[in-house]
Amino acid sequence: DGNGEQWQELGQQHLNEVAETLIFQDGGSSQYSTNYHRVFVQNLMWADLLSKHSGQPLRPSITSGLRRSVRFLGALVEPVSGSGPFFGPDDGARILPLDRVGHRDLAHDAHVAAAVARVPCRCGTCAGGANPRRSEGLAWLGLPSPAVESNSDIPAFWSFPDIGVHVLAAGTSRAYVRSGRYRYRPGHEDQLHCDIWMNGVNVACDSGTQSYKPGKGEPGALSGVDAHNSPHISGRPQMPSVGRFLKANWSEGVADRLRKDTKSVSGEFEVTTYGPERFRRSVSVEGSSVTVADSCESSRDFVVRWVCEEGLDQGPKVLGDGVSVTQADGNLSQGYGTFEPAAVLQVDATGPITSRWESKGKEGCR
Repeated sequence: DGNGEQWQELGQQHLNEVAETLIFQDGGSSQYSTNYHRVFVQNLMWADLLSKHSGQPLRPSITSGLRRSVRFLGALVEPVSGSGPFFGPDDGARILPLDRVGHRDLAHDAHVAAAVARVPCRCGTCAGGANPRRSEGLAWLGLPSPAVESNSDIPAFWSFPDIGVHVLAAGTSRAYVRSGRYRYRPGHEDQLHCDIWMNGVNVACDSGTQSYKPGKGEPGALSGVDAHNSPHISGRPQMPSVGRFLKANWSEGVADRLRKDTKSVSGEFEVTTYGPERFRRSVSVEGSSVTVADSCESSRDFVVRWVCEEGLDQGPKVLGDGVSVTQADGNLSQGYGTFEPAAVLQVDATGPITSRWESKGKEGCR
């Protein structure tokens, strides 16, 4: 109708505000969540496609935000499985299901998003030619396959300090570490959480999000620090809760000493919680092993819980003085509204500890 141009201009104004305020310079977005970042990207993708169809392309600031957010999404993809670390809240939303892959397949969405944004795809699953599993969404949208970003520079790390996600990769081993400062409201207490993948298997994972409004006997959002692979003081949160979705006294994390050589990549990360406790975590990734060293500068006694999706036999070997290693209760949700008991390795420490995973050559896809 006659108001179409006005509505279009209003939409551009709102999208421009989103791109300038809610998309960080490193490509991360304001909800600190893998799945909500994908929703964010797909909203911008759809707006971009519609604007081009109408002959009124989006403003450069919006397309710049789309490209940055797509690059970050691609960096999250674990290339053997096509999945990745589902950190932060996750209600299962996926607004452009243009294929028959599962909710936790990130590679397809990263591939299609790269084609829309016209940036090289960095998901790592396209090497060696076209992958039929990644082409269905492109067919629906009538788009050619995007260029492929080379993954020859391995070992490698990709650091996204604004959203607080750091990716360390060597061979078929990969670690994703959460450490950063919040600009917007955090949903999960997952500072220093470490998601570890070996040969496409998520050997140390996030507990997920079962429900924002759980029924009787259900674990709920699994947002506390004990649902993550983070060092903490037993019984003490990283941030106190002052409502179902609101945390106070936000913790602060930093990353430093990110370095690599011909065989490995490593980094050191530090988080200060409201206690205040100061935790340090050092992560080193080689082609067939991942090593995580933890310490607490403010207390001798601390706890690390490792959620082991593949079972405790896929868990780490733990070394350190004054260490107690036991099996603990936990929950794992791989889809909203569902959960199952999780294998959790609990490490109670009175000093620095080291946890080490060795590759067993198993491959799989979640």
